[in-house]
Amino acid sequence: MGMALYRALSKSLLRTMAAERAVVPWYHQEVTLSPFEQFCKANIYPVWFKYVKGPYERYQYEHMIAELRGLGLMQDDQLNDKEPVVERALELLPHDLVMGRYRRMMRAQEMMAKKLHLPLEEQNYDPMIPYMAPFIEEAKFQLQEEQELLQFHPWDRRLFAGYNTGLGESTPYSTFMPSDMSSLAGNSKAAQGQWQVRTVKRGWATLAPALQGALTQAMCQIQDRVEILVDPSTRSWVSDADPAGAPAQSPRTVQLRAGAAF
Repeated sequence: MGMALYRALSKSLLRTMAAERAVVPWYHQEVTLSPFEQFCKANIYPVWFKYVKGPYERYQYEHMIAELRGLGLMQDDQLNDKEPVVERALELLPHDLVMGRYRRMMRAQEMMAKKLHLPLEEQNYDPMIPYMAPFIEEAKFQLQEEQELLQFHPWDRRLFAGYNTGLGESTPYSTFMPSDMSSLAGNSKAAQGQWQVRTVKRGWATLAPALQGALTQAMCQIQDRVEILVDPSTRSWVSDADPAGAPAQSPRTVQLRAGAAF
């Protein structure tokens, strides 16, 4: 009886999934135009593009080219170097391209401050050459490979848990900090967040209460390595014990060591 029920449920689920996979997404469906839309596309839009949209876009393009040539810049010089892909691409640039980009930007800053422009004989160049395009593509592959090796999945991150935003960083307090860091060092109850760990079976789970205050105080320290003493018999954190003499006094004390990225 049980196997027959599971078999029937499996067949029903497979039929439902097959029907869902057979559905064509809206962006892959063929668009059918009404007679009015066909008339506008065949008669009105060409005139609109020829006398309004086309000349306006051409004017904007020529105006941007004139500004870049007047300042001696390339289009790729205006990319935001704080963006991760562009930042990695700049690290991959050869030395001559890096120096040329830096000097063009410094020259443009000085000319804008002095209300000047390049001489006309030096403006005969194409500023739309994408000299950073191959390096940007290589930077995309590198970042993707690093995320795959680190098993970083943005959709599988907990947001704002244990003073981590969950958007990529692994060190607490590196992106946002509580209002009173001094209170965290002296009182673990001041921390509103809970330290969590990712397990295979349960997923994200809160650490033991004995480790909450220990980790909070450890992250408030400035040392590169922090030692945490835990008594497994009482499941409590030995906060005031001497790290060197605690194991000798209590044989059941467990000593945990972690680095700065703990």
